[in-house]
Amino acid sequence: LEEARRLASLQKRRELKAAGIDMTKRKKKSKHIDYSAEIPFEHKAPLGFFELDGEHSIVPKAELSNVSLSDLEGKRRTDIQSEQQRADQRKFRKRKKEDLPGAITQVNTINDPQHVNKRARMVLPA
Repeated sequence: LEEARRLASLQKRRELKAAGIDMTKRKKKSKHIDYSAEIPFEHKAPLGFFELDGEHSIVPKAELSNVSLSDLEGKRRTDIQSEQQRADQRKFRKRKKEDLPGAITQVNTINDPQHVNKRARMVLPA
C-alpha cells in the first residue's frame, strides 16, 4: 500500500512538472533543537538588575592597529622544533671539532642495536 502511494505521488509530481507546475517538497518541521540556529535553553538576564557603569572587560583592550597575526599567536611548533634541531646540529658540530672520539662514541651509543629499547608486549583486557 505504501509503495503504491509513493508511486502515485511520484507520477503526480512528474506529470505536474511536465505541465510546467513545479511542486517543491516542503520540509517537515523537526521537533528537535537546531543547534546551529539558536542556543538551547538560553536564559537572558533581565534588564536593570546589574550596574554597568564601572564594569571593565576581563581582557585588556590592546592597541591592535599594527599587530600581525603571527605576533598574537606566537611561535609555531614547527618553527620551535626546527630551531631546536639546528641548535642540536650546532652543538654536535662543535663537539666534533673539540672532541672527535667522544662525539663518535656518543653516535655509536645512540645507534647501538643493544641500546635500543625493545617494545613490551601490549597487555589487553581479556
